[in-house]
Amino acid sequence: MRAPNLVAICALSAICACTSEVSENGDVFIATRGGQSYKLALVTVSAFSETALRKAAAGQVARARPLLAGGASYDSLQKKVIAAGNRLAPFADAAGSAAGWQRWKLAYDLPDYPGTGDRSRWDGWRRAYTDSLHLASAQRELESKARRILSAAGLLESISLSGTSAKTDADGKFSLNLSSGTRYALHATASRAVFDRTEKYEWLVWLTPTKDGARATLANDWA
Repeated sequence: MRAPNLVAICALSAICACTSEVSENGDVFIATRGGQSYKLALVTVSAFSETALRKAAAGQVARARPLLAGGASYDSLQKKVIAAGNRLAPFADAAGSAAGWQRWKLAYDLPDYPGTGDRSRWDGWRRAYTDSLHLASAQRELESKARRILSAAGLLESISLSGTSAKTDADGKFSLNLSSGTRYALHATASRAVFDRTEKYEWLVWLTPTKDGARATLANDWA
């Protein structure tokens, strides 16, 4: 009966060895074209496992799908935009001329009678045109929201609470406890004032921690 127990213990030991934590150390700094380097302190460095990133990406796509062309929310709004355009069509000749039509467009927000055409047609045109403007704006906002969700920033924002993070010290050094053999993405943002402007930096670096003590480096590259 001892052999199976011994096998189980060995298997458990192997699993623990594969998933043991290691300390991943690294540096964050900026190198100038002149050869000077500046260590960046108080920079938050976050680590996200590849598995967590893939899961978050799938979730973001699911969130964005209704907002994209072919999605329920987008298509519903698109139908309203088309309907508003159709409501405008009968009023195209109400101003009596192309010049009058342009005057209607320029004065659509004025409450007073424009001085041409029929007042009831003018009011109908105003309502249809105002609706079309609001709907077009809502459509652009929907598209912008979808782009935000699918962007790298949107992905990292959605997963921010599930990662491991640490701040760099005065020498730009950081240390993270990560699982050995697991692939991670290191992410960090920083900025630096240079005379009258501000330089902004962002890193997204893949690494697989091992026990050999190799350091992770987040730096700019002029090459």
